[in-house]
Formats: sequence, structure tokens, C-alpha cells
Amino acid sequence: MSVVCIDDKKKRIQFAAANRKLLYVPNGYPAQVYKTKGYPLGGWQIRKLRSFSSIEIPYEKGSNLYLGSDGIQDQFGGEKLKKFGSSRLHQILQSNSRLPFTDQQRLLKSNILEWKQNEEQTDDICLIGIQV
Repeated sequence: MSVVCIDDKKKRIQFAAANRKLLYVPNGYPAQVYKTKGYPLGGWQIRKLRSFSSIEIPYEKGSNLYLGSDGIQDQFGGEKLKKFGSSRLHQILQSNSRLPFTDQQRLLKSNILEWKQNEEQTDDICLIGIQV
């Protein structure tokens, strides 16, 4: 789970997450990955020891933010049945970030289907793109 608050006046993003990342792609590149310290929402951790933090990120108008579940990264496929991985996902998003979101969605979906081939979908797939 991720929460984002965008302050247009101060040009700042407040980001908090439970074991998730935010990919920030500014107009001039390169992409930056942000991760907060904290625990996942579920799991073995003792509830009273869980803590979550937020970070503040300055942004440029026209930049893109991407948040999502781990479903794409954890999808098995390719020649050696490995995971799709974060670096592959981030590269696809960064290199296509100037396209309209509908085109980005089509390209990403095509890449995932080509990757997984005949493998079953491993997990839910949720990805949100926001232009600030």
C-alpha cells in the first residue's frame, strides 16, 4: 500500500508506503526510486513494533510518478523462467514516460505478455501512473 499527497503550491510530494516503492521520472530524466522505511501490512511482524515513515520529494511540473503492487516484478517468464524484476519494469516506464498513459499501458501490457508467455499470472497486477 502506498499513499501520495501532492502539494502543487510547494511543488512537493509526500510519500508513505508499506514496503513499496515510488518511481519518479522527471522531465529531464533520469528516473529515481524512492522507498520508505517500514514493514509490509501483513506478515509475521509483531504489530506493536511496526512503524511507517514518509518522505518528502520535490518535483518538477510534467514529471511522472509510478506506484503499484509487486505483481509485475514477481511475474515469472522469459527463457529461464525468472522474475520480470524491478529494473526491467523501471527501464520500460522511464523510456516510455513521455508517451500518453494509454500508450504506456499498451506497451507495458505487451512486454508482460511477451515475458510470461504461457506461464500463469503469478499475482495481482496494479500500477498507477500520475503526471504532476
